[in-house]
Amino acid sequence: MALRNHPRISESTRAQVKTVAEEMGYHPNPLISRAVGPRSRRVDGATGVPLAIITFEHPIEPGKQEYDIDLATKLGQTLGYAIRHFHLKKPGDTIRLGNMLYRQGIEAVLIDNCLHEPFADHFQWDRFCSVSTFGGYYELPCNHVDTDSFMEVITVWHKIRAMGARRINFVFYRELVTPPDRVWQMSALLHCRAEDKEAESVECIESRAGETDMLREWLDRTRPDVVVGFSPIVYWWMKDAGWPAPERAGFVSISLFSPFPHDEIAGMVRARTKVLSAALDQLDLQVRRFERGTPSLRKRIFVASEWIDGASLPSKRIR
Repeated sequence: MALRNHPRISESTRAQVKTVAEEMGYHPNPLISRAVGPRSRRVDGATGVPLAIITFEHPIEPGKQEYDIDLATKLGQTLGYAIRHFHLKKPGDTIRLGNMLYRQGIEAVLIDNCLHEPFADHFQWDRFCSVSTFGGYYELPCNHVDTDSFMEVITVWHKIRAMGARRINFVFYRELVTPPDRVWQMSALLHCRAEDKEAESVECIESRAGETDMLREWLDRTRPDVVVGFSPIVYWWMKDAGWPAPERAGFVSISLFSPFPHDEIAGMVRARTKVLSAALDQLDLQVRRFERGTPSLRKRIFVASEWIDGASLPSKRIR
């Protein structure tokens, strides 16, 4: 119980037990805990060591939910964990959430893309084994698993250049805060532009829903062969602006999530299963090693995205 941060065991006792366990080289096994451990419990019909998934209220699109809780629950069960979902609507509730998790004896926390700045500063990291996933607005002081944003751009560039595209436009979704992975994306774009001198033009813009006139003026002026959107919603923005794909210009999306409901869109699919599996494996390793708090050397694990064809690109080579 002390090794599992049980709330009825004093912190001094927990520290002593953990020290002895580390000296003896003991590592907990969640599958055994699931079967016989005092903290194994039934959560939404599943029995196992409780693991919390924390998601955040989107500041631009309240109610938006992209995280696949059902998939995470199934993957967690294979490792002996029972998933509990906590949705943080107000940044000011960060400390209260951490205290609640601690009182419930939860030691493992999987964090969705962080959208609240106070969370990074005020969450009680020293109490938990933590891993974050899928970008977000703010980097967190824990290990992180995500898709390879750099290679997504490189792959898309080579695909559309092989089709003959010479005028390429990139549309970034204008967020409230520039996300950390924008650095990787822009670095990849600069790399492609420097290595490929034959591309005629590369234009970039930030946009958001409701800015149809601005997008139309930009497309009319630059007249791209292909538009690359860092969100699939750009596909519908182009239609509203009078530039439907592929009739006026081809379209490719980065950051499609699998399974994506609109198979007409070509682009890079961010495989949720691979990212969540890698994140849960990393979190399970930290639990076994008692690695709570901020790691001395933070890991950033990249998972490759996959290219899918779609009708949003022209079927023939662009001339």
